[in-house]
Amino acid sequence: MGEHPFAETPPGALIVKHVKEPLPLAREKRNQLPDEVDEVIQKATAKDPEARYPDAVTLASELRRALQLEIALPAVPESEIYNPYKGLRAFQEADAEDFFGREALTGQLLARLAEISSLEGGGRFLAVVGPSGSGKSSVVKAGLLPALRKGALPGSERWFITEMVPGAYPLEEVELALLRVAVKEPPSLLEQLEKDERGLLRAARRVLPEGAELLLVVDQLEEVFTLVDDPKKSAFFLQSLYEAVVNPRSPVRVVVTLRADFYDRPLMHPDFSELMQKRTEVVVPLKMDELERAIQAPAERIGIVLEKGLMPAIVSDVIDQPGALPLL
Repeated sequence: MGEHPFAETPPGALIVKHVKEPLPLAREKRNQLPDEVDEVIQKATAKDPEARYPDAVTLASELRRALQLEIALPAVPESEIYNPYKGLRAFQEADAEDFFGREALTGQLLARLAEISSLEGGGRFLAVVGPSGSGKSSVVKAGLLPALRKGALPGSERWFITEMVPGAYPLEEVELALLRVAVKEPPSLLEQLEKDERGLLRAARRVLPEGAELLLVVDQLEEVFTLVDDPKKSAFFLQSLYEAVVNPRSPVRVVVTLRADFYDRPLMHPDFSELMQKRTEVVVPLKMDELERAIQAPAERIGIVLEKGLMPAIVSDVIDQPGALPLL
């Protein structure tokens, strides 16, 4: 029977172990194995991808040599096969074709953005809030954005879409994000952004053509509270977002992602708290059928068949766990 390398380890600690600690030696459980087997296993599971074997055929060949086995290797298919799963990385917009299981949530986000015409002030804002590892960034980048680019909302295929992570200097990150989509590129936007809380609104109008619409995605909004060293700068940034989305003639829409354990922080800012109260969509854990789709559909898309019993085993390991998606 096989054994988990880090058996009986809590989910949070398990993720850390997989990221930072090498696997235990196989000889500690099966002392009849040659040392060369552990050498192969350690190289195959190295934390640095560049240190691993270049492909599965080389790995199989080395393992066969370590075990001193005479086994013919199967022929390698001529078509390229890639890994459609992202591990601990969030899905990006370019990964949309491999993103499954969040179709219902993507539809909910689109429905919330479609409410703009029926709302007074703030309808151009949406906060996507969920626990760490819940997939909130993935559903925005690989679910919502591709749908908007395909015209899921009226005219959304013509929107200018740009992304940013606040970091320690959020206004500088806003400037870089705007310049990436600028049609009328000014020499600098930072002075405009720093002038007052309406700076983001003015800067957006400067870089866009007349009548254009902008969607600004602020991923990991919690960095405004963890990396910015001055609370006044954090408040200024949040107020800038507020002013940009409540102006009735604004061309700016803002979607933010926020870790649930930081949900109380933006609520301490009176204007921004109103946005959060009215315009928040929560990310809940994947249901069993959604988990199964997230596992099976990417494999089917590239013609790979899952071993019998593998999918239920994975689902039973991760369902109802706080770090379900990273573990999966």
